[in-house]
Amino acid sequence: MRLEDPDTPRLVLIDPLGHRPGLRGEHAAVASPAEQDARIVKLDAGNELATVNINFDTIYLPGDTARASKTYRIVGCDRDSHTVTLDGAPRLDAHHSAWQIPAGVGGEFTPLETEFTANKAGVDYYEGVMFTVFDGRVHTALSWTSYTSCREEGGGLSSVRGNTEYATYSWVSENNFRNYSFVVTEKRLPDPDHIDVGRYYFDGMANPPGSWPAPAPTPYVSRDKDGKGRIRIHDGHTGVGENATKTGSEGCIVSPLVHEWRSLITGLYIAERPLIGIAGTEATLEKVRAANTRALAQAAWSAGEEGWAYHVSARLWLVRPDERSEPPPAAAP
Repeated sequence: MRLEDPDTPRLVLIDPLGHRPGLRGEHAAVASPAEQDARIVKLDAGNELATVNINFDTIYLPGDTARASKTYRIVGCDRDSHTVTLDGAPRLDAHHSAWQIPAGVGGEFTPLETEFTANKAGVDYYEGVMFTVFDGRVHTALSWTSYTSCREEGGGLSSVRGNTEYATYSWVSENNFRNYSFVVTEKRLPDPDHIDVGRYYFDGMANPPGSWPAPAPTPYVSRDKDGKGRIRIHDGHTGVGENATKTGSEGCIVSPLVHEWRSLITGLYIAERPLIGIAGTEATLEKVRAANTRALAQAAWSAGEEGWAYHVSARLWLVRPDERSEPPPAAAP
């Protein structure tokens, strides 16, 4: 499981997986047969629509016959009328359909509870699920987000691209919130600590209008010309019982369950050592494995525990079924 060992754990992060709590129903219907209203769909939903991320979230309509994917981007939302405006006009079998938001990959998985509030910038969620696969088994399936926080600014608003494979390896970060983290890079070896492509996936995103205006439909996203550097797998906030309004990601891949996950993957490495001819176990690895809560991890980091960097590695497959795209290249003159 060292950097040079090809038989490392595989991390498969699907973002999103399953529906958002309260955003699934049995009756979605085109609001009006008039052509100008063919993209407006009325849902059997209530106040949950307040936290729809316009221009970002998708809806899945299994009764649709207009698109093979049966998936549409939500480009407008009216909480009072319980309607969403889509980036195309669906044709619904029997004039109505079941539905879920977001579309993503179907399945049942309860995401982490958060207490982030609606905002003109949108709301952060942990709607991804990361599976840790090793030796023919799935060892964990935990909630994560692969996106930066939508409350960041400037370059912090861009995220790494999805549908891509990355290398990861253990690292000691510079502050006690990130503490025992993992570097995410496109290279197998740790130099350079940089990802070439970053994108502003939240371009044009907002929650349904409150004290702010409705955003204009934004079909494409822009590229971060600087790419992304110093991307880590680390801890994240939920706003539950803590003074936080965002996940704490500035492009990193985060979850408040990182300590449980890190304990497991470190345990896999410790168990594998004698099988590949490495005698003994460094004391720091055992201490990091035991640090399976935020408090324990921060205490170990503050005590100056070293010897964690480069020991544990994995391959990360980041899968985003609904990822927004950049505009197509301009046609040649």
